[in-house]
Amino acid sequence: MQKISSIYRLRFFLIFFTLLTISLAIFILFLSSKSASPSMRQWLHPFKTIQYHASLIVFISIPGALCLTIFAISPMLRKLKRNNYTRIIVIFSILFASTFPIGYLWKFNSLFYEKWMWYCALWFMGLCLSITAAVFIVLERPNPFNKMCSYLEPLNAFLHNKSSTKSDYWYITGLSFWVLIITLAVNSLLLGGIPHIYDGLAQLFQAKVFSHGCMAMPAPEQPDFFERMYIPIEAGRWYAIYPPGYALILAIGVLFKCPQLVNPLLSALIIPLFFIYARRIASLYVARLGCFFLAFSPFFLLMGGGFMNHPTCLLFILLFLLLLQYSSHTSSAIKIILATGFCAGLAFITRPLTALSFITVASLWFIVRERKNTKRLLKTGLLFGLGALPAFCFYLYFNHQTTGAALRTGYVHYFDANPMGFGDKPWGEHPLGPQIPRGEHHTPLRATANLFCNLNALNSYLFGWPVPSLIFAFLLFAPGLRRTEADWFCISAIIMTQGIYFFYFFQDNCFGPRFLYETIPFWIILTARAIEEIQNRWHNKVLINQSQIRGLLYIILASYFIIAICTSWIERSAQYGDSYWGTRDEMAQLLRRGILEKNAVVFVEDPNDHIAVFSFLDPQLDKGWIIAHDLGAENNRELLMHFPEWPVYRLRIKEDVSTDQLRTVLERDADF
Repeated sequence: MQKISSIYRLRFFLIFFTLLTISLAIFILFLSSKSASPSMRQWLHPFKTIQYHASLIVFISIPGALCLTIFAISPMLRKLKRNNYTRIIVIFSILFASTFPIGYLWKFNSLFYEKWMWYCALWFMGLCLSITAAVFIVLERPNPFNKMCSYLEPLNAFLHNKSSTKSDYWYITGLSFWVLIITLAVNSLLLGGIPHIYDGLAQLFQAKVFSHGCMAMPAPEQPDFFERMYIPIEAGRWYAIYPPGYALILAIGVLFKCPQLVNPLLSALIIPLFFIYARRIASLYVARLGCFFLAFSPFFLLMGGGFMNHPTCLLFILLFLLLLQYSSHTSSAIKIILATGFCAGLAFITRPLTALSFITVASLWFIVRERKNTKRLLKTGLLFGLGALPAFCFYLYFNHQTTGAALRTGYVHYFDANPMGFGDKPWGEHPLGPQIPRGEHHTPLRATANLFCNLNALNSYLFGWPVPSLIFAFLLFAPGLRRTEADWFCISAIIMTQGIYFFYFFQDNCFGPRFLYETIPFWIILTARAIEEIQNRWHNKVLINQSQIRGLLYIILASYFIIAICTSWIERSAQYGDSYWGTRDEMAQLLRRGILEKNAVVFVEDPNDHIAVFSFLDPQLDKGWIIAHDLGAENNRELLMHFPEWPVYRLRIKEDVSTDQLRTVLERDADF
């Protein structure tokens, strides 16, 4: 390896600092586009006027940065074969498409909706800076670089150890403990220990119903006081509309009076499951590196701190896939296949569409693998069905007890419509819940827009890097890298999940692109596989040896994670710690501090505050805090007839005389 000439050195310096200057300018414009604190607004104000030219600035900066980067690394590009250029261009074009907010342009007529164009520009600049800096350091500073690589040899030795050792046990235990601590911190410190999303609130309610040994609670005599979205009160029944799988698991936490521990514990359990599964289908290297990526994924950690059903579904999917792997290599195949079907059934009654995508891909893979053994296929299919039967029968029974028809799900019953397919979605003519005026006309174009929006979000939320999070997963298809059966399985599972949700009208970013949450392990396996392949196969195609390319990759990854913790993690903390999804967790704190009695009635004046405290309600309505809408003194008295001598509180909006601002206060109601 030779040092570069003085001309190339000057070129690198000029290009690198030009790229750095452009990146800083875009970052400052990005900050000025966001709502800043009063202390920051003054010095950011001059940049506000430049916002009118944001599109022009971005569209000049991106191609300009690309040209400068190509010019900087042109000596290394000459080493590539000409027939590889087309493939590299295609890969980076697809990567760029996954970062470019074309979906938001189609849906909201703006590339800068929720700042996604700024994210795209910053990722692109981060990528250009990474490439230029890496090439310069390797070629111009070989001695310090080699010294840093030598420091990383113990890490490399651990990751590349061909056999599992006691170190793996402590490594996985440490990462699981880290995930448990961080998800608990997210739940208690950022989210206030309450559900912020309507879905999570409804499933916590259903868990409380299950904890009383019921499928549905008897409807309250005055339902208007307890009306809540996705929790219908009809035909004498009171229940949540979602599949029962997660609520069954959450009910265990309710019985032990700690439902907030359920998702953090499940997230911690996913780490060793992922390690075993990744080792089984890929390698120990992929399993070790992938576990680190999973434990430091903001998307994974944030979802694990909430009350959504995605971690439960992912746990059962991993169990299903892992048991399916073991089913053909054990003497206890019958028990394993029954357990495989049971886990698949539990995943299905937690998130049917997501589970169906993974069950379909895994089943097709198994059929192809065992296509010459018809007897084994039939036997496995029968045992698998028998294993899944209990969960499926429970789901039918649950539907019968709630909606009145075994084959009519709560979602379809609630909205009086099927949410899948194209057309006017999802609201039917007679929904059970509150009327929601905004429906969607779902079309293939809108479905494609949803797909791109999800990829945009995944590039941001998966790792929070200053470059697209999916970059290594796409690089796995670069020239010279080998794809294995495991890689194609991961790709198939991701495509199938995306394909099923292509026909679902809704898309949002709840802690991330939540409909792709269960694909996180498979994106991570592809990422780790790409890093493994780059180390093994690119060292003879570039100007550095295998040890150096390993060191370079680890240095780049470490810098990405450090930058992510210092930027995107802080941004996410601010986003979720301040009334996320419109749910103010300070309302829950008001009740915890202000109500000392074990039993009390709380009337909530603002419907928006009702969601923040509704989780305190026990659906049996005979103990605890009765959380009710404030419907006026006369109507309130009718409800209080069922709770004689119970203390009464009101959570209401009141004007602060000293500041002339409105604030929510909790007051003891002396009139009752």
